[in-house]
Amino acid sequence: MTKPGKPLTSQEIRRQRQQEAFTGREDHLDLFRRQLALAGDDPQRRFVLSIHGQGGVGKTTLLRQFRRVAGSERALIALTDHNERSVPETMARLAAELAESGGPSATLAFSPFTERHATYLKRRGELEADPDAPRGLAGFVGHAAVRLGAKALRNTVPGSDLALDLIEGPLAEQAGLWAEFVSRKLGNRDEVRLVLEPAAVLTPLFVNGLNELAAAQRVVLLFDTYENTAAFLDDWLRDLHGGRYGGTAADLTLVVAGRDELDRNDWAEFTDEIARLSLDPFTEDEARAYLARKNVSHEKVIEVILRLSGRLPLLLATLAAESPDDPAKVGDASGTAVERFLKWVDDPARRALALNAALPRRLNRDIVGLLGGDAAAFDWLIANPFIERRPDGWTCHSVVREQMLRYKRTESPAEWAALHTRLADHYRAAQDDLALPPDKGMDDENWRAADLEALYHRLCARPQPELAAALDGFAVALGTRWATAVAWATTMTAAGEDSGHAPLLDWGRSLKRGLQAYDEGRYEDAAALFTRLIALNSPGIANQPVIWAYRGETYRLLGRYEEALTDFTRAIELDPNFSGAIGSRGQTYQQMGRYEEALADFNRAIELDPNFSGAIAHRGETYRQMGRYEEALADLNRAIELDPNFSGAIAHRGETYRQMGRYEEALADLNRAIELDPKLDWAIGSRGQTYRQMGRYEEALADFNRAIELDPNFSGAIGSRGQTYQQMGRYEEALADLNRAIELDPKLDWA
Repeated sequence: MTKPGKPLTSQEIRRQRQQEAFTGREDHLDLFRRQLALAGDDPQRRFVLSIHGQGGVGKTTLLRQFRRVAGSERALIALTDHNERSVPETMARLAAELAESGGPSATLAFSPFTERHATYLKRRGELEADPDAPRGLAGFVGHAAVRLGAKALRNTVPGSDLALDLIEGPLAEQAGLWAEFVSRKLGNRDEVRLVLEPAAVLTPLFVNGLNELAAAQRVVLLFDTYENTAAFLDDWLRDLHGGRYGGTAADLTLVVAGRDELDRNDWAEFTDEIARLSLDPFTEDEARAYLARKNVSHEKVIEVILRLSGRLPLLLATLAAESPDDPAKVGDASGTAVERFLKWVDDPARRALALNAALPRRLNRDIVGLLGGDAAAFDWLIANPFIERRPDGWTCHSVVREQMLRYKRTESPAEWAALHTRLADHYRAAQDDLALPPDKGMDDENWRAADLEALYHRLCARPQPELAAALDGFAVALGTRWATAVAWATTMTAAGEDSGHAPLLDWGRSLKRGLQAYDEGRYEDAAALFTRLIALNSPGIANQPVIWAYRGETYRLLGRYEEALTDFTRAIELDPNFSGAIGSRGQTYQQMGRYEEALADFNRAIELDPNFSGAIAHRGETYRQMGRYEEALADLNRAIELDPNFSGAIAHRGETYRQMGRYEEALADLNRAIELDPKLDWAIGSRGQTYRQMGRYEEALADFNRAIELDPNFSGAIGSRGQTYQQMGRYEEALADLNRAIELDPKLDWA
């Protein structure tokens, strides 16, 4: 009941009606109520609820009912769905909802997280907009390939090549340069880590806020449309529940809803803590009860609706929306989407609007205006059961949208193309209104979003003629920003699916698979994508040098050095000032032991970009391998001057000092590098070598043990520990380690 003098909004009235009309799922609601009432140490308590079922079966509706139940039980509840595209974004939405519903105390509980998250957004925005930010192949961060590292070459000589991480780290002048740029621009170590590892920094603050709230009342976090977010949320959510970011209160419940249940293997550790709820279509009794609530009483009408809907709640709601009493208006089971969902809409203009509203991926008043609807038509449209509200607008439910699109494509191809062209022009105009050139627009979130929607609608309107331009756009995006290239490929895939154009769909999927393969270190599969792009040999692909350079990098990472050289050389022929490709070719020469050619390339890359700290550090490492230690130190000093937190360069300078016999300086650098990156195993091994050469055997053993703990197959560290045991007179242990090192690497001649 509302308070006198405070009238309900139309949205509140709609939610109230939805709650009153809710039918079925009583078992699920009862289970949820029981879970809220159980103590944390009760054996029956489940901390995670996994809800799964096909699209349209009512998962989102059930979550709305969970919200109502939780509210009646005085629990705090927050929801996130597929509109969030990252872990920080997800935490921010959940924290904001909890703060809004929990009042001042909740706002205070999350204030450390909120302030830190605001700093993250501000710093990231500043960095991405900075004209000096890495571009071309250097513009991505957190790349899995960087984390993989290559370990094959660092185990060849005790100490001298323990430190090849900088050489082998894939595209150090790409992904590494972003990290270096962040460090150089921010300076503050805490803010550097915040930008580069936002989830690791922000999650403990988020957990503290949750725990503070849960000390006073139950807290429930809802994750809807999980099939769209699991790719980035699943690992984080398991870590959150597992306590990686700090223990979570027993009064916290996680509810995950998606088309598939939580993977039983990935979540095996928590099997006894998960309740799995399968949502099936309504039973006939539940469906009839729902229709009765909607005032559908004609038996013939009920029979037709039950048959057409398959008892899916969404379709039941759509077909019953106008409370029909004439079975002839329902249409037959083989009817079109219009006959199924819009049969009872008497106004032809509104029926056409509802159909056309499936074409855009997001709806608002402006978009509806483009489709021919006025303000009243917009209000009518969004009140339909198949239209869902999202933070950035409205959208047609996927189950209905798919059928609407198929019908529209077939029913009127010319109007399909004309409407998509109109929508593409709308988004192009939105870009123009921002008055940003493309190179600056890539740094603006609104510009990028409009660019992707324009791409989607251009491809839907004319998939075959626009395909070549879309591939060129992908190459441009790849040379600018990794995340933009991924989004571009995803948009091409969606347009291929929605337009029914097989070649476009095939290309979209191929681009997505290739990028994922590269990101996961599956370089043979990634090379196949770049080979396919090169094979087009189309003059329309304006950014061909980037494609050649990326394939060259996959070959370098695979150890196929001659092929890598060929590709890098081709990229440089196409763009003689392509410093990234020149630096990568220098790396390739370095790994082949062709040091003079490597130096020539590094010199050229640095001439083109005097602040190219990655190339400067690589050149310093090349000098070290040539025994030209003073020149190595000069370059490494310069790289560190450009980026005081460049842990790789600091560690390599330490290794250079070690080989020069300047052990105290070596220790100072290696200590600093390990402080910056505690998992820099090769640097830990190098420090162990330094201790061994200083006769500080116990400290050497501690470092070798730590390096081997981080990488059990680190043959160089295992062999060096054997050397240490030998010098200590512990011969049996020395033999065991040396045997193991040789087993791992039969070519380890010094061992």
